[in-house]
Amino acid sequence: MTSDSDTRQGPVVFISYAHESDALRASVKALADWLVQRGCRVLTDHAYIYRPPAPGWQTWMLGCIDQSDTVLVVCTPQLRACYEKTAVPDSRHGATYEGAIVTQQIYDAAMRNTKFQPILPDDGDEGDIPTFLKPWSNRHRFPGGNDGILRMIFDGKKDTGSAPPRLKGGAAAATAAWVSGADQERLASKLLGAPAALRFFESLQREFADEFALPSPPSAASMVQRFSASPEDQVDRLFLVVRRALLAVPPTDEPHVSRRAAEEAAAALYFVAACRLVDQAVRTASGGDYVLHVPRSERIVCAIISTALFGGEIRLVPSDEAELPASEYVFKVDVAACGDQIVEEFERAVFAVVMANDRDTPEVSKGSGPLHPDHAKRLAARLRSIRQVHRNSLSLVVHGLTQADACHGFATTYTVPVMLPASEATAALLGMDAGTLLAEIREFWSELEVLRRPVSPQHADTPSQSAKGEQSMPSSGLNLNISGGNASIAISTGDHSVSQTGSGNTAQVGHQEGSELAALLPLVQELLQAIAELSSPRARETLKTHAEVVAAGVARPEKSDPGRIKQALDAIKSGADMLDDGGRIIGLCNKAYQVLAPVLGLPPSPLP
Repeated sequence: MTSDSDTRQGPVVFISYAHESDALRASVKALADWLVQRGCRVLTDHAYIYRPPAPGWQTWMLGCIDQSDTVLVVCTPQLRACYEKTAVPDSRHGATYEGAIVTQQIYDAAMRNTKFQPILPDDGDEGDIPTFLKPWSNRHRFPGGNDGILRMIFDGKKDTGSAPPRLKGGAAAATAAWVSGADQERLASKLLGAPAALRFFESLQREFADEFALPSPPSAASMVQRFSASPEDQVDRLFLVVRRALLAVPPTDEPHVSRRAAEEAAAALYFVAACRLVDQAVRTASGGDYVLHVPRSERIVCAIISTALFGGEIRLVPSDEAELPASEYVFKVDVAACGDQIVEEFERAVFAVVMANDRDTPEVSKGSGPLHPDHAKRLAARLRSIRQVHRNSLSLVVHGLTQADACHGFATTYTVPVMLPASEATAALLGMDAGTLLAEIREFWSELEVLRRPVSPQHADTPSQSAKGEQSMPSSGLNLNISGGNASIAISTGDHSVSQTGSGNTAQVGHQEGSELAALLPLVQELLQAIAELSSPRARETLKTHAEVVAAGVARPEKSDPGRIKQALDAIKSGADMLDDGGRIIGLCNKAYQVLAPVLGLPPSPLP
C-alpha cells in the first residue's frame, strides 16, 4: 500500500499489473507515488516485496478491488496472458487471480463497467489489452499521459466534482494551483534532451548501464522516468552516476558541446533523484495543510522537500554560502514570537521578504495589524506567479516561531508550504538522513564548473577613456572593463569624479571615495558583469539601461538621487526575475538595497 493516510475523501485506486520486470515494477511505483501526491489513496503490492500481507494474497487482492473506486489495469503481454488464462500454469498467480475477479465483477454487472480501466506504458502495445477490457479502453498511457489518468480517476469518483478536492499535505498538489504535473521531471527531460547536452546524456547512458547492469534508457524522457522511479536505496548510486557522467564533458565549451547545458541537465536530474528520498512520513502534523516540520533549515534541503511534496522546479543559484547552492524561491522569514498580533506580524514579515522591492514594503514593515486587502492581493499574485507561471519550487522557512498555529492560516489561504525547522523532526528523509544528503549536494556543487562560478570582475589592461571633450583625470584603485555579448561597461574609481556617459554601448563612471554610497561600487561592478553575461541580448540591453542609472548615481554622489537608484535597482530585479539565469542579479540587487536602506531611512531587507 503506497499511502493510506493524509487524504480527505480522496479516490481509492488499486493498480493491477504483472511482475514482468524490475523496470515495470518501478514505473508502476512511480505512477502510484505521483497519484498519491495529487490526492489519491493508492493500493499496490510494493510494500509486500519480502513478506506477504497478513490476510494472505487472495484476501488482500479481493479487499483492494472491493474498496477501490478505480482499478487501473496495466496492460502488458504477461498480464493479458494471465487475465485470459493463456499463461504457463503455476506462473504469476497474483495477476491470474486478479483477472478472475475483474472478469467476474464485470460479468455480474451485466457488462457495465466504470471501475476497471485499462492503461498502457508509454511504449506499450494496444494489442496487450485483454479482450474483455477493450470496450473500455480510452488509450490512457503512463507516464506521458499521467494527467489524463488523473482526470479519469477524479471524473469517476462518486460525489466529487470535475476537479480534485482540497486535500492535506502532499495531496494538496491536487488543487487547481498545483495540478500542473511533475515539474522537476519535466524540467530534467527538457534540459537533458537539449542538443547542447548530448555529450552528457551519452555519457550518462554509459554510466547508468555500467552501474546497474541494465539496458540504458534510450531517450531523455525515459532516463528521467527511470530516475524518478528508482527505489530510495538506489538514490546514492544515481548521484554517483550523474557525477561520473559529467567527467566526460569538457570544462569549457566546444563545438556542439556546452558545459553549462550539461551542468543544468545534471543538476535537474540530480534533484529528481533527491526528491525520491522524501516520503509523506517526513511530515509531522503541525496544524495545517501546508505547514511542515522539517529536520534542516538549509534552503536547498527545504526546496527538495517542497518539490517532492508540492511540485515546482529546482533551479540552482549561487548562495552566500559558497559550499552550497540555493533554490531561488525558498524564503527565510524571521519572526519575533511575542505580542498579541503574532499572526499579523507573520503575514507582514512574509510580505517584506517576498515583496522586498515593492514601493509599499517600508510602510507594511512599520505597520501593525492585518495586511491591507490591496497588499494581500499583491502578495497572493506574486506567490501565484512564482508557482504557476515560472513553476518554481516555493516555500517559506520560518525562524522564531514555536507554534505552527501562527502560520497555519497564512499557509492555507495562500497555499504556500511553510516549513518550521524543529529538532524533534525526524532527521531521516527516507533512504538517507538529511545530513548525508546535504553532504552529497555539497560534493556535487563543488564539481560544477559554471553554475557555481562566482562572478569576478575582469580587470582591464588600460585606463578607461574619458568622455569626449573632457580632460582625463588621474585614477587610482580599480579600473574595470566588463564585456558580454554586444554590451560593454567600463568603470574606474579614484579620487576624482571624471565623467559619465551613456553613448553607444559604453558607460564610463568615476567615483568619489568617502561618500555614503561608496559601498555600492563593488556591487555595481558585479551587477554590470552579471548583466553583460546574460544569454538574452534583449535582456542585456534593457537591464544595462537601468544599471547605467545606478552607475551614474555612484559616480556623482553629490548630485545623485538615492530614490532613483532604488527605482533602477527595482527595475533590474523585476526584469531579472523573469529570466532563468537572473538569480545572481537578483541577489546583487538585494545586497545593494542593504546599502541604500540607511540612506533612504528604510528598514533593512530580511533577505540575505
